[in-house]
Amino acid sequence: MRIVLCAVLLTAAAAARAADWQLVSQNLSAGDTVKDYVDASTLRQSGQSRVRYSHMTRYAPPRQSGGLAYQTRRSEESVDCFARTVAVDSIAYFDDEGRLLGELRPKSVSRRIAPDSTADAIRQFVCPTALQR
Repeated sequence: MRIVLCAVLLTAAAAARAADWQLVSQNLSAGDTVKDYVDASTLRQSGQSRVRYSHMTRYAPPRQSGGLAYQTRRSEESVDCFARTVAVDSIAYFDDEGRLLGELRPKSVSRRIAPDSTADAIRQFVCPTALQR
């Protein structure tokens, strides 16, 4: 009985932390597909106009870098909604089977968001959603 109860509690805890990936941008060109998602369950307001979130980009076909093929890139980012800047805190690359290929922790420097870019589509999704909470 205790084993069943533990299994139920662990399943409930995992479901409570389940990702809520929302498609925010899709680009199709010459047989390439790039889809960008934001995990709505990770939106956290940080300061007056800054929002932290998880971002995932899926590529078809896979991208090549350093002799490795990666299908998915996941990053932890923050956007300043009013200044229209974004900073990347960490990046992880995964193959087509979901295996981690590598991680980077770049120096987190804010960069301007270009109008009508993927970063702008993410800003437009993230800012109203997080700032309304």
